[in-house]
Parts: sequence; C-alpha cells; structure tokens
Amino acid sequence: MKVFLFLVLLPTTVLSLKIGLFLEDSDIAESIVDVSQYALDQIGSTLEIVTRVYSKTYTSLLEQLCALLEDGVVAVVSASGSTFTAVEAQVVSQFDVPYIAAVATNPYLKTEESDFLLLMAPSDIYQCQAIFDLMKQYNWYDFTVMASADDRGINGMVYLQYLVSRDSDFSIIDVQHFDVSKGINEESFMSELQEIKNSLARIIVLNCAAKYAKLIFNAAKRMGLMEDDFVWIVSDSIAGDQEKISYSGSYPSYYEGIFGTVPSYGQDSATLTSFTDRYILGHGGSSSNIMMSSVLVADALAMIHTSLPSNVNTEPSLSCSSPAAWSDGQSFLNSIFGATYEGLSSTVDFNDEGVSKSTSYDIMNFRSGFQKVGSWSSSSGLELQTENIVFAGGSENPPSGYGSTLSGYHLRIGVVQEPPIAFLNQSCVDTTKPSCWTGWNPDIIAKLAVELNFTYEFIENQRYGGYDSETGTWNGIIGDIINKTTDLTMALTISTERSAFIDFTHSFFEDEASFVVVAPTGQSSANAFFFLLPFDISVWLSVIGLVVILSILMTCLSKLSPYGKYGAKKYALQTCQCEGCLERRKHKLRKKNTGCAVDKVEEVDSLNDMSFYNSLFNIGTGFVGQGGETLPSAPSGRFLVFSWWLFVMILTSMYTANLTAHLTLERSTISIVEMIDLLDQDTYTWGLIKDRNLESMMRSRNSDFAQLVNTGVALESLQDGIDRVAEGSFVFIDDSSVLSYNFKDDCTVMQTYTGKFSNEWAFGLQMNSPYKDLINTYFLQFREEGYFTEVWNKWYSTETGCSGETAGSRIYGHQNIWNPIVFFLINNMASENTILPLTLC
Repeated sequence: MKVFLFLVLLPTTVLSLKIGLFLEDSDIAESIVDVSQYALDQIGSTLEIVTRVYSKTYTSLLEQLCALLEDGVVAVVSASGSTFTAVEAQVVSQFDVPYIAAVATNPYLKTEESDFLLLMAPSDIYQCQAIFDLMKQYNWYDFTVMASADDRGINGMVYLQYLVSRDSDFSIIDVQHFDVSKGINEESFMSELQEIKNSLARIIVLNCAAKYAKLIFNAAKRMGLMEDDFVWIVSDSIAGDQEKISYSGSYPSYYEGIFGTVPSYGQDSATLTSFTDRYILGHGGSSSNIMMSSVLVADALAMIHTSLPSNVNTEPSLSCSSPAAWSDGQSFLNSIFGATYEGLSSTVDFNDEGVSKSTSYDIMNFRSGFQKVGSWSSSSGLELQTENIVFAGGSENPPSGYGSTLSGYHLRIGVVQEPPIAFLNQSCVDTTKPSCWTGWNPDIIAKLAVELNFTYEFIENQRYGGYDSETGTWNGIIGDIINKTTDLTMALTISTERSAFIDFTHSFFEDEASFVVVAPTGQSSANAFFFLLPFDISVWLSVIGLVVILSILMTCLSKLSPYGKYGAKKYALQTCQCEGCLERRKHKLRKKNTGCAVDKVEEVDSLNDMSFYNSLFNIGTGFVGQGGETLPSAPSGRFLVFSWWLFVMILTSMYTANLTAHLTLERSTISIVEMIDLLDQDTYTWGLIKDRNLESMMRSRNSDFAQLVNTGVALESLQDGIDRVAEGSFVFIDDSSVLSYNFKDDCTVMQTYTGKFSNEWAFGLQMNSPYKDLINTYFLQFREEGYFTEVWNKWYSTETGCSGETAGSRIYGHQNIWNPIVFFLINNMASENTILPLTLC
C-alpha cells in the first residue's frame, strides 16, 4: 500500500488550512497529485494538500479515510470510482466535512446519509441520454446491453432502460450482466456473448471497466460479433481509459468504428491548452498527466480554495473513534453551493442537490484510438461531425442495426414424425441430420435456411405438446421450446393457450377438424326385386291401372272423334246417302258376317290403327322414351298423349333418383353426421391424439365436446389412430389435412368434415424470440411467391389408390342382376302367349 503525504506550505500570515486528497492505489495517483498541486500553485492558493492513497479494499479505505479526517482537513476531494465513493461519502458526511467526488458518475450516490457529497463529473443519467440520442440519430432502435454485475455496470445503465420505457420506438432486446467477483478471462464472457448472438442484436452497449472490455472484444471477435453490421457503444470507463484496451500501445483492427462517450473536461478549451503548455514547459511535467481525472481533481481543489469562507480559520478536530460534526462544516458547504469558478474543464458550480451543472459529454469514435466526433449537452443535445465518423470495417455508411441473415447461427428445430408434415428416413442412425427428414415442413425449413444462411439440426419428439394444469408444465415440442432446448418448431396450430407461453410466426396454412370411420361394404343382400323398391306397391298398381284406363280412353277417342281417321270415315259412311256409300255399307255388312280369318288379314282397315292393342302399346312405350307405330290424329287423342308423356317424364325422374339412392350407401347404416352424435350411440368408439391443440379446443368449447374428449380414447400417436380405424367400429377425430392424406388410399374409409374448430398453422418460437421478425419477413415473401401452396401440393397429393369401388358403396352380385332378367323373360313370354292368339283370331 502506498501512502503519500504532501504538505505544501506557502509563506503567509494566515493559518494554512488543509485539503484532503483521497486516491485509489493506481498508476495515475502520482500524476493526479502533481497536476493538482501545480494547479493550486498557479492560483496562489495557501491550502495544504494532504494525500492519502488506499488499496482497493474496504479495510484499507476506512483506515486511510479516518487518518485523513484526523489530519484536520476542511474538505475532501476524491478520485475514487462510484463504488468506493458511496462508502467514502457516508463516512465523511458524518463529520459535516464537504466531500467532492471528482470522477464518480453514479446518479444514485446522493442519499440522506451522504448529504455533504458534491459530484463534479456529469452523472450517468446524462451519459445514458447521450447514448440514447446517438442511437436515435441513426435509427438504432433495438439494442442489447452488456454490463458488469457491479455498481458501475448495473447503476450506469438504469436510466437508459428508463428512457427506453418512455419511447415506444425503442426496445432492449436483452440485458446481460457478467460476474467480476471471480477470476476473469475470455471464457468468462462466452455465455453472455452467446446470448447476445442468439438475440440477433446488432447494436451492443457495453458498460464495464476497460480491463474487462479488452477481453470481451477479443471473445466477441471470435464469435463473429465484431463484423461489419455490428455497432458497439462503450461507456466513459472504457473510452476514457483506452490504454487499457491496447496491446502494448497498439489496437486490433476490429476496434475500428466503436463509439464511446467521455465527460467533457475542456480538452479543446484555450484555458486547458494554455495550462498544459505551462505545465510541460514551466513545470517539466508530462502531457500524459493531463487527463480527465487529474483535471477534474484540480478544479475541485480550486473550487474549495475559491469558496472557503474567511471566517473558517481553525482546523477541525475529528476522530473516527468518537465521531463529532465539524461546527463550520455546514457554512462551508453553503459557501460552495453559492460559488462559481472558471476551471480548466469548464465552469464549476453546483445545483441545490450538489451535482455539477456541467452536463456535457464528448462523443468518441475509434480510429486508431478514440477520436472526438461530436458532443452532447443537456442544453443543446447531440451534435455530430458525421464526415469524420467511420463504422465497423472502415465503412462510412451506418449499419441498419438489424440483422438481415442468420449467418453463423445454428438452429435446433423441434419435429414430430407425422406424414405429410414430416417423414423420417428409418435407415438414419443420427436423426438430428437434416438429410434424414423430408416432407412439407422440412422443405420449408430447408428453403428458409438457404435464404437466411443458417445451419440447423432436428430434435425429434413424439408429441406436439399438451399443458398439465397441475404441474403448470408443457410436454412435447412446445415443452422443448419453452425449456429452450430448441429454437424453432415445425408447424403448430395457433391457440390462445399456447400463445401465453411461446411465440408464433405468421400463419401459412388453415385447417379444420374432421373424423374418419370405416363405412359398411360387401355383397349386397338387397331385395331380389330391388329395381321395384323406388316406388311403393300402391304406386306400381296405380301406374298399371292408369296405363289400362288411358289405353281404353285413347281407343275410344280415336273411334268416336269425327276428327280421327276412323271416326271421320265412320261418320261419312253413316251420313252419306249416295249410291257408292250405300254399297260400301252393304259391303261392310257382308264382310262382318263372313267370319273368315284370311279375309280379315287381307282386308285390314288401316283406319283402325288406334285399336285397344295399339293404344296399350303406345301408352306403354312412353316409359322408355319411345312412341308407338302410329299416333292419334284427333286433337283430343294427341293432347292425351302429350299429357301422358309429361307425366312419364316426371315419374321416370323420380324413379331414377330413388333407384340411385338405393344402389348407393344407405345413410341409415351410419348415423354419425356431427361429432356429438357419437354420444348418442353405442356402435362406435372414438378417440383423439392426446396433447394436441384439437383436444384442448374441444375441452374448452362446451360440455358436449368436453365429454366427447373425456369419454373417448386418448390415442398415443397418429399411427395408433390409423390402426384402430383399420380394426373397424372406431371413429378417429383429428385435423382434416392429416386424415385426408393418411387415409387417401384406404377405400373403405369415409371422412366427414365438421366445419368446426378451424385453426391456423405456424412455426413456434421461444417467447420474444429475435428470429421472429426475420422469419416473418421471408414468410410473407414465400406467401406472395406462392411457395407455401407449391410445397403443400408437392406433398399433399389428392390422387388416391382407389379404383371402382368407393367408401361405403354397395356391391351387387349376379343374383341381384338375374332377378330383373328373369322378370323380363317372364313378361316377354306372357306377352307372346297372350297377344299373339288375339291377333290371329
């Protein structure tokens, strides 16, 4: 431990008062003392500087601080960091001795126990505002924070998080703190840097000691986090101490483009330049001694000299063993509050809270060392010299702040083997390899990997994921994504329940619930006269009676109507009185009495075409779309035929429709139209695959659907459902697309679409996943290009292996067709044996 005690005595008749200078044991302690003493000499101060240096332990700090107070100092100026300043301020304030912290920036140091604390350097509140405005200037709205898990790292970024909370444009992607209480090397930061890499952050704000930053930059370079599209913004503890991030005075090229902030301490002012020249030329000092800490300490000492009341002429008599307040301490503090001093750094004055009114920061940009490229102040805001700024890789164009690819990333994809969504090559030993998987989703993943330039592996699970309300946990690939063992999942149906635990990409497919069941098939046992079934027996008898009646009616109309051929001739013969007509009537009479069959054949009267036999044939052929050999010529007969044909057309249509219905599946054999119909029958059992979204949706819909789930079979897998359907008398309920594909070649299965439980499919991601926006961008592009439809059609073929027989069709054997044939033959023989004798007689 080094202890410096400097007593500077100037010739004076006034009692020389003492000022305490409290420093950490470091390489710059002697430089601070030398510059401070020279600065006081320049203004002719009679104050003595008593310096104490402590090693970086609390024990040493308390010992040296008490020794300093017991030396009788009227004020203490410290160059300690914020962590040790918090302790020093509380100790000194007990004695009512003014305490000026020259370089501490923690905005939360001022407490009731440290009411004599004065802060020279701008607080981290202003540094956060400067960093915030810098990011806003370049539209870097999404960023991550990496900081040491100590007072400097944690408190230094609190206000930045507050600013983000007030601006909806900004978002902190991630905050990573690393432990500095143990031994530090490059490996100490790997887990935090990996999290930052996974977050896709391109803007990284780093707040820690410079000695840690050097190791962090090197590790970040190895992980690809110092590439051209990244931006690092460091706090004053790094930018203001750049020697500690150098390698023997030189800097790696990947430092180029780093931004930083340092409190302004008059680097460009004529006052500091003139002082530096005098210090070097007149005092023989080194220019390296003129640094922020030495300049601020010098100004703090000069401020005490300027504001010291004339009535303070006695040394305090203080002891840490019996603390007692200094009687002149409060008046001295009030005098400092009212004083103003034009110092080397800037105008030195304090507000009522004991904080310096100087609130300016320099904006630094690394180009072979940190160079000033702008400034920030609470009054004028951010001012940049953009022409002097370079970014990573020496580019003059600012990065967008967003990653456009996933180059260098390796994603773990959760997958369930389920056709056509994903097929697993059974010969594969290592199922994590992408080459082992094909199908709808693997194709989408493969295209996404090409577009975003990432590598990936598949993590197989047997379930999509169900929620256990008792344990509050999920299983399946949803559980994997929640537990962060995977980064992305294959297609999942989106639900409110799932959305509370995981994120989803844009949807790319829509589906609904349906169910499948084996329909009755086999040889028909239908009635032998199945072709008569469309009409009741009473209908058939009525039709037969109607045919007979119409035949008689048509015959009568043709015979009696004077407008028909026969009727017209008959009427003429009966009314005509000429000799020819009389002879014809006699001739007709003789013909009637001969009784000769040959004469009848030879003398057939063509006007007698519409006999009962011909009329019956004419009416009957109307059923088969044919007309008789002759048609009525009388208007009444023609109207009758027209009406009959119209009636036959309607009757034939009804017959054809009913016969078709009887030749197909009788719906009464399967009474399940809606899923809830299953609850009212005992012929079929049913089931759903457990731990799927459909099961959850049905449970929450209403009591009937919940009962359907609770009383059904909880299937272990898709294959389990397929096997049970094949066994018969089992209804399998699932997503329509899955059932359609897996049963398309099973001709015995009938699928019923419910129109219920519509859902959308999307990929699942970890909550607040950084990959979401990037993947969504490409999903929108895929949709516009029609890729999703293309890849779906590739795997979801609607062609089936069924030919001829379809699900639920009735097969008619030869015995069924033989019955109509026999009926036809019998009918034909009866006609020949009955009508032929009538025509010959």
